[in-house]
Amino acid sequence: MVVGLAWAERSGREMLLKDLLVTLSTLLRGSIYEKLRWTFKLYDINGDGCITRSELGEIVVAIHELMGRKPHQVEEDRKAREQVDRVFNKLDLNQDGVITIEEFIESCLKVPCHSFFSSVRLKPSAQHTDLAL
Repeated sequence: MVVGLAWAERSGREMLLKDLLVTLSTLLRGSIYEKLRWTFKLYDINGDGCITRSELGEIVVAIHELMGRKPHQVEEDRKAREQVDRVFNKLDLNQDGVITIEEFIESCLKVPCHSFFSSVRLKPSAQHTDLAL
């Protein structure tokens, strides 16, 4: 439930048991569209209905840090930026600089979103790891 705790910290409010149960229900039993909408909201940090390159970058860095990568390593930061650029360019279908919910869902239904994050090396000795959205 690290994701839920991160959301609660970002939103400045406590994560209520109800929030936790709704999240678990969506992730375990929801339709693909419900899961994708939930995932989109997680990446849309400021809640404005669009994912910016900066927001995607924050999430990618947070995932890398959760997986044990130390922050502010030049080579790792470069790899993270390249990953963000690659993913952002694939999801921003009209290339207007933001990813809308429609673009996100359309892209993820065409190609599994975890494939956007494949082959990311989190540690020099780590095997390839998929980071599912």
